[in-house]
Amino acid sequence: MCHCVVTYIDFCIFEKVRIFSVRSCTSNERIATVELSNFHGRWELVQLKGKHNEEMLDRVDNLNDPLAIILDFLVKWYNRMA
Repeated sequence: MCHCVVTYIDFCIFEKVRIFSVRSCTSNERIATVELSNFHGRWELVQLKGKHNEEMLDRVDNLNDPLAIILDFLVKWYNRMA
């Protein structure tokens, strides 16, 4: 994806951050990287980046976008598990 996600490894090890790869369900091509961060026991969606750090966070504002629905579910699931 040509961005700096590898620099987050220590945060992942210490369970402060979760990184996910988003793939197209038709082609299995990577389309984005998601960062969830834990702030005082609560998980929040912090970043959604495409190739070369293309900002994609605005997609979560569109409630009809399948990606927004899935990410909302993911954040809610993580917060229930906390």
